[in-house]
Amino acid sequence: MNRKGIVFILTAVLLVCGIQGISAAQDMVLTGHTWHVNSVAFSPDGNTLASGSNDDTIRLWDVNTGKEIKKIIGHTDFVESVSFSPDGDTLVSGSRDNTIRLWNVNTGKEIKKIIGHTHYVNSVLFSPDGNTLASGSYDKTIRIWDVNTGREIKKITGQGSLWWGVFSVAFSPDGTMLVSGSGDNTIKIWDVNTGREIKKIIGHTGWVYSVAFSPDGTMLASGSGDDTIRLWDVNTGREIKKITEHTNGIQSVAFSPDGATLASGSDDWTIRLWDVNTGREIKKITEHTHWVFSVAFSPDGATLASGSADKTIRLWGITPSDLTDSQTPQRDANTGDTAHHIYWTERQAGKIRRANLDGSNVQDLITTGLDKPGSIALDVVEGKMYWTDSGTDKIQRANLDGSDVEDLVIDLKGPSGIALDVAGGKMYWTNESIRDKIQRANLDGSDVEDLITTGLRGPRGIALDVAGGKIYWTDWWTNKIQRANLDGSGVQDLITTGLETPSGIVLDVVEGKMYWTNDWKDKIQRANLDGSDVEDLITTGLYNPVHIALDVTGGSHESVVEPRNTDVNGDGVVTLEDLEFINDSIGETGENAADLNGDGIVSLVDLVLAAGALEDAAGAPAARAHALKAFTVKEVQQWLREARLLKDNSPAYQRGMAVLEQLLGLLTPKETVLLPNYPNPFNPETWIPYQLSEAADVTLTLYDIQGRVVRHLDLGHQRAGMYHNRSRAAYWDSRNTQGEPVASGVYFYTLKAGDFAATRKMLIRK
Repeated sequence: MNRKGIVFILTAVLLVCGIQGISAAQDMVLTGHTWHVNSVAFSPDGNTLASGSNDDTIRLWDVNTGKEIKKIIGHTDFVESVSFSPDGDTLVSGSRDNTIRLWNVNTGKEIKKIIGHTHYVNSVLFSPDGNTLASGSYDKTIRIWDVNTGREIKKITGQGSLWWGVFSVAFSPDGTMLVSGSGDNTIKIWDVNTGREIKKIIGHTGWVYSVAFSPDGTMLASGSGDDTIRLWDVNTGREIKKITEHTNGIQSVAFSPDGATLASGSDDWTIRLWDVNTGREIKKITEHTHWVFSVAFSPDGATLASGSADKTIRLWGITPSDLTDSQTPQRDANTGDTAHHIYWTERQAGKIRRANLDGSNVQDLITTGLDKPGSIALDVVEGKMYWTDSGTDKIQRANLDGSDVEDLVIDLKGPSGIALDVAGGKMYWTNESIRDKIQRANLDGSDVEDLITTGLRGPRGIALDVAGGKIYWTDWWTNKIQRANLDGSGVQDLITTGLETPSGIVLDVVEGKMYWTNDWKDKIQRANLDGSDVEDLITTGLYNPVHIALDVTGGSHESVVEPRNTDVNGDGVVTLEDLEFINDSIGETGENAADLNGDGIVSLVDLVLAAGALEDAAGAPAARAHALKAFTVKEVQQWLREARLLKDNSPAYQRGMAVLEQLLGLLTPKETVLLPNYPNPFNPETWIPYQLSEAADVTLTLYDIQGRVVRHLDLGHQRAGMYHNRSRAAYWDSRNTQGEPVASGVYFYTLKAGDFAATRKMLIRK
């Protein structure tokens, strides 16, 4: 199993009593592991429990007292699976160090180290007679081993996806068949003697994490990342039952000794017990505070053990009760809809879903044609969503209700993050596979361009500062945050220390801040857009944070008045001229066409509501020309800053905010100007602001008092716009070309942009 990075693959096993009613009373909490517990297993006599953990150790516990008997050290990476031999004398373990090891239970000494797999060993277990072992691995193989010699008897191939292999294996009760679940969403049954595939079972739409035979060998159970449990007929491969009550991926399934009850452990932090005949939920156990990775039932059916990402093992006494199916919690049947939604992708299940902002009315928008959907971005103005899929190697889009799915860009290699420049008609994305690069295309997928193809190892999250003409991205492999111009030129390292697998990134361009997650370091940080003033924001209570979004409105107030006629100048269409009319009328009271919400005064709220009703797209040439004439960057930035403080989340208001963001991206200065550096005098660093009336290749050259070149800065191709604040202005650290600090004194700087050239002076005072 893989528990580093974005996706964690977890396994569990649970056996329960086949009784009509069950209650689970927590008897004991076992602590000692320092990271999450991946696997638990009872000895055949039920007196000892074994556990494997991400702390690279195996531990043996006394079931009666809860005390640790032995700590076994030897693996050099996560211990993913443990299992006892039928006689209880030997323990087998599989690990991310790619090895299988056999241990003497009494002494804790290693008996044998089995090498052969070329990737993580996810699942290991003894055959019913104890003479052989079976193992499943990320290397997409199942292997059968001789216990006495450690020799590989058989290597079985033919299951696994491009990136993911075999997650779970289980012997049939008579030992003649082996079942496996895989990252290609399939279940396969194999003949143990010949290694031949007997049956391929298709039905799950997500990775199959766990498989188990019923005690009589006639039925299979499977748990998947598609949030379902399924029961199958072994002889026909036909689906008997589909159980859907879990709200996240199912990591473990197992039958009770009499086969009447099924148990499951899930990423929704619960253990659930099911009636096999009816598929109804008998009991839901919720005491764990994180993912339930592994559960096991003692041979006498009296004790249940569970291991979790909360680092604990819990023992539960299982006794009959008068709980009936009618007491089982039912799913919310609400099918209503609202205008506000959260949208997300479910990589493992291959879905795109949405819900109301309060979490209600969860809807499946797209459930077919996806493999591993990743990052998602919305164009709320045009009513479109865009997403990457690293399984199909595509970028796709659809309407916000999931209809009209389109393939925009195909034949990519591991597309990951995506960001939109709606005003500019472009989308940008990262590729973090064997062809690490950053690309862009038109919003319809045409004119694909390679922007950055060198110096990348694992570009993941991506964000745009359209007004500033910059792309920002995280690189999880090099542990950097970088940026470049929107055309890919002028790549800069912003933050190169203190990061560990940075993943998601988001910008607040109005306030000049960027926020990001550290997937492996479990923290959220922020800094200025130039990479300065790094702050730790959240450092506790996180577990592999990945994607991040920013709500700068700071509240959820709903506007109670819908806008009136937004065509305030009466020309029959809502355009930027109406926006200009309202801006000129702000502060006026009484009856006024610009008072859209009818509160008796023309205010910023009316301006935002009008922006939300614009009928000429913000990126249209006419709109662009009018915006350049009527508004300034500073003015629109101030509108956005003040509008966010009003905390209005109504649909009309939020659409207006989105249009103003696009408007900000349209604005350019009327002339190219080189401005005074700040601070001045300075020691040792300064920023040199400028503005461009049109796109140009920009350079900045610094000279000493004798006219000798001290430093030459190639700023690359820059879009028209304002480069005033520290995140956008040119930067000089008072060092020469050789990296040496220069002396105090007067220096000159010359900016060249196309045909434009200007020179100013500055003073270093030490």
